[in-house]
Amino acid sequence: MRLIDADALISKIWELHKKTEESYDLCVDELKEVYCGIVSIIDEQPTAYDTEWWISADDRVPESSGTYIVCCKEQDLKHVTFAKFYKKLGYWELKGSRTFWKVTHWMPLPEPPKESDKNEIN
Repeated sequence: MRLIDADALISKIWELHKKTEESYDLCVDELKEVYCGIVSIIDEQPTAYDTEWWISADDRVPESSGTYIVCCKEQDLKHVTFAKFYKKLGYWELKGSRTFWKVTHWMPLPEPPKESDKNEIN
């Protein structure tokens, strides 16, 4: 999973759009330069698997009970899912066939989107 800086990507796309509006005679090298710029921005963005986002379950557990995003290990495979953590028990709860997965890393859930005035029903 990649976390994209949408504003930077849109800016690059608009740059391409403006060039094509000005001239339909763009050379291949110019198009390649713009597209490479877009790909470069995407490649620079962090992924959900970057270690800076994850907290090792061996180092520490959450300070409170709740639902968290977790990375689990099943033999040689890694999985990302949600799990409940129970602080008093020091226990991760995984549902269904996931019960035998070992939680290796976790991170808090992001804040839900804020409601804007546009979305309110009058």
